[in-house]
Amino acid sequence: MYKKNLGYTLLAVVILFVFLGTTIFIVDPLQQYRQASFYKPYFSNQRYMNPGMAKTSEYDTVVIGTSTSENFVPKNVDDILDVKSLKLPYNGGTVYEYNQILNTIIKTHKAKNIIIGLDYFSLSGDKERVRYVGLPIYLYDENIFNDYEYLFNINILIKEIGIKIISSNLFSFSTNRLNRENPYYWWKDGMASKKNVLDFWKNKGKVKVDFNVGQLNYENMEANFDYNILPYLRDNPDINFKIFLPPYSILYWMNIRTNSSDIKKILFFRKYLFKIQQKFPNTKLFDFQVDTKTVCDLNNYKDLIHYSVEINNRMLLYFRSNKFLVDNIDTNNKYLLDMMLTESKTNENRYTK
Repeated sequence: MYKKNLGYTLLAVVILFVFLGTTIFIVDPLQQYRQASFYKPYFSNQRYMNPGMAKTSEYDTVVIGTSTSENFVPKNVDDILDVKSLKLPYNGGTVYEYNQILNTIIKTHKAKNIIIGLDYFSLSGDKERVRYVGLPIYLYDENIFNDYEYLFNINILIKEIGIKIISSNLFSFSTNRLNRENPYYWWKDGMASKKNVLDFWKNKGKVKVDFNVGQLNYENMEANFDYNILPYLRDNPDINFKIFLPPYSILYWMNIRTNSSDIKKILFFRKYLFKIQQKFPNTKLFDFQVDTKTVCDLNNYKDLIHYSVEINNRMLLYFRSNKFLVDNIDTNNKYLLDMMLTESKTNENRYTK
C-alpha cells in the first residue's frame, strides 16, 4: 500500500510539473521564447520582462535608463531618429542591471544604436548592486539548462499568468499595462507643474530628497562605470552609443549645492565620463543638465528629477541635431556650477515661493 501511494504521489508530482512547464512555455508570459500572439502581454516588472523583450522583439535601437527614461515614447523615438526602437528602462536601476540587459542585447546582434540615460544614483554602491533582491539572471542568459527556473516556477504561473495576464485580458484589470507599443509609461496629464514640485520639496524636506547623492563615492562611481558600461563601448565599435545626463530640475541642484563634497563628486565624474567618451568614436555624450530652458522651468517636473514626456521628446530632437553634445566638459561644468551657485541663489524666491 505504501509503495502504491508513493507511486500515485510521484505521478501527481510529474503531472503537476508537466502542466506547469507546458503552460508557462506555451503562454510564455515573460516572452523568453517568442512574442505574445494570442493575448496582450502585461508589462509590469521590468527586471523580469526586459530580457525577454530584448530577445524576441524586433528593433535596431534600444533605450535604457532609470525612471528618467521611462517616458520616451517608442513611436516618437522612431519618427524623430528614423529608427525602430525598443524601450527597456529600470525604475531606480543600477548600472549593474544595465550591464545585464546590455549583455542580452548585444548577443541578439540586433542593436545598431543604444541610448543610455545615466543617473548619478545608478552608480552608487557596490559594482554588482541591484535595486531589489533576486535579479533573475537566469532570464538574461542563453543557457537553456537553467530555463527550469522559469518553466517550473509556480510564482510565474500564479502571478504573471493568473493574476496579471488573465485578469488584465479578461477583466480589464490594469489595462494601461497592456500597451506593447509603449510599455512602462507612467506619465499622466497634470503631473508636471511648479506647484507639484514645490509641494514635493516642502513635504519631503531637503535631506530626504537628495536621491542618494550623499551615498556617492567618486572612486565607486568610476569603478562602477568601468565594470558595467565601459566594456560594451570598447568591444562593440559597430554600435553607436549615446549616453545622456538627464536634466534634473534646478531644485535638485539647489538641494546639493550646500554640500561642496557632493558637487565635487559629480563634477569629477562628469570629467571622467567625457574623458572615456573621447576614446571611442562610436560614443557620444549629451549633457542635458546644462539645458537652462528645461532645468529652470519647474513646470516641466513632478518632483526634483522626473520630467514630462515633452522633455523626453525635446531630448530626441537634441539627439538628432547634436545639441548639448559635449565638446568641452570644463565649459559645461563651469556652467553647471554657475547655475547651482549663482542662478539658483539669486532666484531662490522665484523657485521656492
